[in-house]
Amino acid sequence: MDGSSLTSRVRPQRNYRSPFNRAKSREMEAGAIAFAKDNGVTVIELDQDTKAAFRDIMQPAAISWLKDNVDTPALIDEAVAAAKAAE
Repeated sequence: MDGSSLTSRVRPQRNYRSPFNRAKSREMEAGAIAFAKDNGVTVIELDQDTKAAFRDIMQPAAISWLKDNVDTPALIDEAVAAAKAAE
């Protein structure tokens, strides 16, 4: 490729930052959920099977929409491939 691909722009340091970012994101999410519950919001937490079913139904439509609405649709395929490789 011409060096503009998603994978060529990802810095090697991402592996160092990821555990911190994931932990911080989970901490912030837990705080937001607790805040919502404390303020009377009914929070429905989905199990992994339900999340997977939702992803399987929605992901194709979301990917299609993204490809139709971004300047570089090829990057969507790269991002999806990178996410699957990271699983």
